[in-house]
Amino acid sequence: MYAYLYDSMITCYIRQHVGDRYVHGYAATSLASMIFLNLLVLIAVFGRLHYRWAEVLFVWGSRWDVAAALGLTVLGANLFYSRRRKSAMALKSTHPRRSTWPANIYMLLSVGAVVYVSILTPPSHR
Repeated sequence: MYAYLYDSMITCYIRQHVGDRYVHGYAATSLASMIFLNLLVLIAVFGRLHYRWAEVLFVWGSRWDVAAALGLTVLGANLFYSRRRKSAMALKSTHPRRSTWPANIYMLLSVGAVVYVSILTPPSHR
């Protein structure tokens, strides 16, 4: 599933005329930011449902250093995948272009989920 989203994101940035040198980095950072938002949404929703583990993570995530570490971990994993995917795609000379719709819909739904959940969750515990 992630590979399909990644390929769709690559196609999206290629159609926006992003240089070949940067297209994989753009795709990796875009997907990393959406994954980070989705993780925060899941923690907030399960915290709202009073799952203890999610409440603890919500309190930890309210600290900027923990949230930054999570974000950097997700970004590092995505950049690592991007580098591996880039080298694998270089071996195949003919790579069919994917539709840009899956990536665009995924980003739109991620942002919509954040907006919706931000209404549900209380301000951070301080």
